[in-house]
Amino acid sequence: MVSRFIYADHINVPEIIEKGGKTYRILHDHLGSPRFVIDTQTGQIVQELHYDAWGNVVFDSNPGFQPFGFAGGLYDTHTKLIRFGARDYDPAAGRWTAKDPIQFEGGDTNLFGYVFANAVNEVDLTGLAIWVCVRPARDLPGNHAYFWDDRKKQACGMSASSGGDPDVNEKGPGKDHCTKIPDTDGKEDDIMKCCRENANRALWFPWAPFKRVHDCFGLIEYCLGKAGCPVLFPAGRTGPIPGRN
Repeated sequence: MVSRFIYADHINVPEIIEKGGKTYRILHDHLGSPRFVIDTQTGQIVQELHYDAWGNVVFDSNPGFQPFGFAGGLYDTHTKLIRFGARDYDPAAGRWTAKDPIQFEGGDTNLFGYVFANAVNEVDLTGLAIWVCVRPARDLPGNHAYFWDDRKKQACGMSASSGGDPDVNEKGPGKDHCTKIPDTDGKEDDIMKCCRENANRALWFPWAPFKRVHDCFGLIEYCLGKAGCPVLFPAGRTGPIPGRN
């Protein structure tokens, strides 16, 4: 049976299911785990789900009615694994079934670890996220900051003073000094789009009062703030960069 899923404020779990000529509402918790599926016409609960702290299903009143499970991942009723983009999560073991594709740059020494063993409060929709990286500026004194999207291995940042595009030369985590930004999982496209739309690709005038985004650090502050994410830098506009200076 073909189903149609309608998303609203949450990227990992839909709010509405259209199935078999009927419309259903998904009520989920803070992680995006479906708790109740309700028939919008009758108000009847057609599915109720309970999970333990690691995401194991301990009660399901209607198995297979819809595909979403713990933290909004795609739940396989046969293997009991949960699909999150790049990897599968095994709630019975409380860990991923494969290593982090970006290795130790994910910030966890356990390459199979799930949200630093805090599955009750945190969610990792893909295992990947946005980083902010800093390196010495090439044509000006001070440092240059840029975004790194580790899903696509792509960079985005303010143009150099000459008007050139430095993004193709950025090396990302493991090469430059980078910080993984919390709460960016699932917001990568919006953040990178903001960067591309606001990055100056012409001549650059630092601290120009008429520009909303006046330099590479200001661009990052603006786009992270717009996405509702914390603004963190591994180093400042000037001064030493840890591990490099």
